[in-house]
Amino acid sequence: MSDFFPLTKQVSVNMGGDPPTFVSARLPFGTPESVVSCIQHLQEWMVLETTEVVVVGIRYMMRTHAQLFKRLKVAEAMRTFISHHPGGIEEMRSKEKGAIRDETDQLKKEREALEAKYKGAEQENSQLKKDVDELRELETEYQRQVDEMYFFGHRFSMNKNGIMHDIPSLPSDDEDAIPGGPPR
Repeated sequence: MSDFFPLTKQVSVNMGGDPPTFVSARLPFGTPESVVSCIQHLQEWMVLETTEVVVVGIRYMMRTHAQLFKRLKVAEAMRTFISHHPGGIEEMRSKEKGAIRDETDQLKKEREALEAKYKGAEQENSQLKKDVDELRELETEYQRQVDEMYFFGHRFSMNKNGIMHDIPSLPSDDEDAIPGGPPR
């Protein structure tokens, strides 16, 4: 048998059980022990489950195989293009640099627009602060004028009614109520 498969080795696996079951398989040299342990796990499954697992594994390997071949074809096409068009690399590099320059210019324009917006917002903010300060000054001046008018109106009313003093002098029995203590 080794004449037909010179690069394989025969592996005997004890599947356990009562009575013990041994399986003999021919595996390529360098097959990792993990493969043998996977074979041992299959002993617990029924034939249908084992078949499903094997079919799914084969489909996965076929998909991976197809993807690898697609990648290999792309790599081969790139290698062929590069070997037949040595100036093509420089052309691609210059196109990439141009695209990078264009993107950089676009980003600079966006940054300048944002900076202009920011400066406009700062100017508007400072103008609003000035307006608020002016309004506060006007409010203070208005309140001062109102207070003067009230005071003037109060004095006028007192003079008109013959009142001479602001503070009425009423006799008090409580001498402690006078600030500064009793008179001496």
